[in-house]
Amino acid sequence: MTVVRTLVRLICGATTISILGIWLYVFAPITAPWVEFGYYGKFNQVRRIIQETPNLTIIDQWQHRDITLEDFGFTVRRPDGSTVQINFYERSEQMKLSSDDDIRDYIVSSI
Repeated sequence: MTVVRTLVRLICGATTISILGIWLYVFAPITAPWVEFGYYGKFNQVRRIIQETPNLTIIDQWQHRDITLEDFGFTVRRPDGSTVQINFYERSEQMKLSSDDDIRDYIVSSI
């Protein structure tokens, strides 16, 4: 009987933790800049890549928040002092990019 009770408690605990984890992932987006998954994942990945690109400075950013982070963009200062807008729109080709190298190539082609 004790083994069954312990097993039931373990299953209930694991289920509760799983449900809590899913709830946090869906309803409590993590905004920490090092998190590159979930609601802000693509935004954080693109921001990191722009920040790693020599001679580029992010001077502004925007986001279209909804159930998902549909669109976002950055205003970036180039080495010559001019600015350029780098945007990622829902269903656009650049939003489908996933590897750092592909995103970096898109950013470089945009500036």
